[in-house]
Amino acid sequence: KPAGTPRLLLIGGVEDHLAPMDMCRRLYEACSLPHGARAIWYVEGAQHLQAFEVAPLEYEERVVGFLEGFACDAGKVVSQTA
Repeated sequence: KPAGTPRLLLIGGVEDHLAPMDMCRRLYEACSLPHGARAIWYVEGAQHLQAFEVAPLEYEERVVGFLEGFACDAGKVVSQTA
């Protein structure tokens, strides 16, 4: 995947009434990025902005895993954070 490839990870809370799951799903479906460059995850028991609080380990695994797929271009690190 070339450096600078757009990507989108939507994280929605099942109990979120400010940005309900249907809104997340519609945004995901409207996105023209290929499936490998976009993902959606609904967090059980999470209200608005509570995904990390409700599921911190899975949150970290999913976000890092999603971003790692875009961190390298032809074996060379494109960006690195400390």
